[in-house]
Amino acid sequence: MIEPAKRRGAHEGRQAGVSPTEDELAKSGVRAEQRKRRMRKRNFTRLAAFFCETVARVVRSAVRTSGFVGELAIPYRHPDQSK
Repeated sequence: MIEPAKRRGAHEGRQAGVSPTEDELAKSGVRAEQRKRRMRKRNFTRLAAFFCETVARVVRSAVRTSGFVGELAIPYRHPDQSK
């Protein structure tokens, strides 16, 4: 996150409360940092989703082959089986 301008040192010659301009942000590399952080978040989210899908797939196939899962005792009916 960008720190508020009032926390900056007075040597920068900025007024308190004035947010930095685009040029200053680009110079400081803040935007690049934000972009990196966003990408990292997105990558992590995609990885987490992939992991969850994989686990779900494994569990589903285990249910399919065994008919139920251990103590959970989830009965599995094949979609084409009538009740």
